[in-house]
Amino acid sequence: MPDRFLTEDEWEEEFKPGEILEDFPAGVDPKFIWTEIESDGNWSIASGTHFVNRTGRYYVSEKPHNFDVFIDEEE
Repeated sequence: MPDRFLTEDEWEEEFKPGEILEDFPAGVDPKFIWTEIESDGNWSIASGTHFVNRTGRYYVSEKPHNFDVFIDEEE
């Protein structure tokens, strides 16, 4: 269970994600990586690297996350 849930707008304001990357951002500190995931037709973004249900899109933020964060499109 994530430590924190954010809306997409809250996530963008607080962590300032960059462009969408189609390839895993090798060499980047994992605390700056976010993974786009899809489950049962619902799109979400989770802090860190995830392999189950990932869409293959990643974000690198300007600010690191230091806890488990989940961004749900329906929040």
